[in-house]
Order: sequence, then C-alpha cells, then structure tokens
Amino acid sequence: MIPKKIHYCWFGGNSLSSEVRECIASWRRFCPDYEIIEWNEKNFDVDCIRYTADAYRDRRWAYVTDYARLKIVYEQGGIYLDTDVELLRPLDPLLENKVYFGMQRAGEVATGLGFGAEAGAELLRRLMAGYESRAYYGADGRVLAQTCVVTDGAVFSALGLRAEDTVQQLDEATVYPVEYFNPKDFETDELTHLTEQTYSIHHYHATWHTRGDRMMRNKRRRLFKKYGAKEAHERFCRWYRRRRYIIALQRYGFSGVMRHLRCRLRGRKGSG
Repeated sequence: MIPKKIHYCWFGGNSLSSEVRECIASWRRFCPDYEIIEWNEKNFDVDCIRYTADAYRDRRWAYVTDYARLKIVYEQGGIYLDTDVELLRPLDPLLENKVYFGMQRAGEVATGLGFGAEAGAELLRRLMAGYESRAYYGADGRVLAQTCVVTDGAVFSALGLRAEDTVQQLDEATVYPVEYFNPKDFETDELTHLTEQTYSIHHYHATWHTRGDRMMRNKRRRLFKKYGAKEAHERFCRWYRRRRYIIALQRYGFSGVMRHLRCRLRGRKGSG
C-alpha cells in the first residue's frame, strides 16, 4: 500500500508563488492526514548523478526534478505532485495501488502530473536508470535533455503501454487515462477532459520556465486557439526558426551559445 506522503520539489531558492501556495492548500484540504514534504537543495543531493548536477548548474530545475521525484518516491514511498497540481478530491482510493501513473495524452505517461508508489518499486528503479546513463550535455555543448515523457517513454513502451486513453495495467503499475490527472489541454488551456473521475488539474504554470520558454508556450497557445492543431504547428515552426538564435540566447545564455559555436568550429577544423 502506498504511504500517506505527498512529495514535491522546489529547487532554485525562490519563494513559493501564490499559485503554488494555492495548489498546496488544496492538498491539505483533501488529504489532511498526509505528510507533505518539500524537497530542495538542502535535503536532496543534486550532485547524486551527473545529469542532475549539470541540469542544476544550468538552472533547469525541471530536469533536476525529473530524476529527483523518481528517486525520492523509490526510497520513501508516497505520492509525488508537481507544484502546479490542484487536487479536486481525496487521493485515498489510489493508495491501494503498488504503483500508479497518469497519461497526459493517450499512450504518454507524464510523471509531473502526479504518481505514487510503494518504496522500492522496481519500475521506478528502471526509470531512474534512464537518467543515470544519460548525458545532459552533448560533446558540442548542446543540451541533450528531453522531457520526462520522452525519456521515460521507452520503459513504458517496453512494458506494453498502448496509445489508448483507458486504464492500463503494466505489471505492478496501473496507468490511468487523461481524465484522471490531466483534464486541462496544454495547448488551449481549456478543461477538455474534466469528468467525475478527475482527481486533479495540472495547471502548467511551468514556474521553472525561462522568459523565452513562456514566450514560446504562449505563442503556441494563441496559434492553436486561432488556427487549430495542424496549421498552428506549421506556423509555430516557421516562427521558431526565425527566432532560433534569440531563443538559444534566452535558454542557454551567451556562454552556452559561445561554447556551442566553439565546439562546432573545432569540429570543422578537425575535418578539414
């Protein structure tokens, strides 16, 4: 049985925003007898693997959290929630699972939506291994990190996860459909899957995003609302290509861009 613990991560040292405090208040309201634990630089070793060490120094808190939440729940048991997850009802019915996850889209598990497990769950150990063997930077200095959906996807696919929006059993893990933990559409910000089965809403506040990240997200949402998925994607790609150098500066900083350019120049000289 999953213990009554709710874990969340807050790296970077900033104060909790009002939106985050409101979400945590909903956890206390619907899970009053749960222990709520904040994990940060003071009680989690960000240098435990190279991937999180590099991500932390790059100030990409989300990539640190992708691994940290797996390790924390693996060692302690309990439930993990992103800080922008609002609860709508108690989580007690989920505690009977050995492990559970939720899908953000059919066939796509996203650990940031919230997941739970008994301590020592083997599936979490397998997911952790994907980060322990992964490099954050490439040889040319570019960031290789991908979203948890992509990084974890190979493990879930190997277990037989289907691209179906239904409850699925993968060995000891239960995977719940979109309506359970992700009723809000990321692209439009609308509650398209809110039902009586919904436990929580992931609000996609993306507090760890840079200014450039937020600009891209808002641009995508405006395009999707105006043009629909297909045309919006094409327009966004064109816009992104025009702004790729500005985005690179916003995301990686001047030193990161210069490091990448130096690596490329060295590669050209070596092949000449």
